[in-house]
Amino acid sequence: MAAVRKEEVVLPQRVPILMYHSIAGPGEPAGRYSVPVDRFRKQIAFLRRLGFSPYTLDDLAEGRAGGEKPVVITFDDGYRDNLKYALPVLEEYGFKATFFIVSGLAGKRAEWVHGSRELMNWEEIRQVRDRGMNLGAHSRTHKRLSSLDQWQIVSEIEGSRRDIEENTGISVRHFSYPYGCYSASIAETVGDSGFHTACTTDSGFASASPSFMRLRRIEVTGMDSVFIFGCKLIYGDNNPSIKQKILGLLYLTAEMLAWRRMHF
Repeated sequence: MAAVRKEEVVLPQRVPILMYHSIAGPGEPAGRYSVPVDRFRKQIAFLRRLGFSPYTLDDLAEGRAGGEKPVVITFDDGYRDNLKYALPVLEEYGFKATFFIVSGLAGKRAEWVHGSRELMNWEEIRQVRDRGMNLGAHSRTHKRLSSLDQWQIVSEIEGSRRDIEENTGISVRHFSYPYGCYSASIAETVGDSGFHTACTTDSGFASASPSFMRLRRIEVTGMDSVFIFGCKLIYGDNNPSIKQKILGLLYLTAEMLAWRRMHF
């Protein structure tokens, strides 16, 4: 298949790219960056029940993310709990995801989060690959790229891609900015390094993104109920307003009633 040039691709309307981090095991507390596994399961089941179709960042970059309700799922940092808890749920419901890896810290601990959570080692990262998921780069050491000089920025971006490709044997096409920190020049460096897309932490649908190097995402936190999760999906907003919550309740109620009529 011939490569699709980015200027030929038009982002479809209202594509939510969900941003997860850690998945907490049974008995672990929820946090902004840690979604309990039982809540994660309810969210993925909710996506399936409402008829969302799973797509990857490759699909998005190549113009294949169509349909009435597309959704893209991403995980930042590459936590070991993603393999243990997230993958079985994704496989159960037939969803794929992109896991962004901090390549220089594989097998170590994420000191930038409360609790210093464990990161996957290369053997575990290859398991993610072998189970049909996508891998992306999240820099080498999870530093704020905006605080580095140009040589360091290039090393973090290009080095992370090279590390992952050498350890997994796959082509790495997607990048995620650590802490969501980027600038126009950093985004240009990511594009010049050969990446097809780069994900930010800016709130919104992918279709509202200014370019493939600045894709907007919707943050999913450990405190989000299924209702709030649904409102975020509908409006592409990390912090739905009161009006959006009221309208979201009406919409989601109608959707669930329609689903019940079809299946019972």
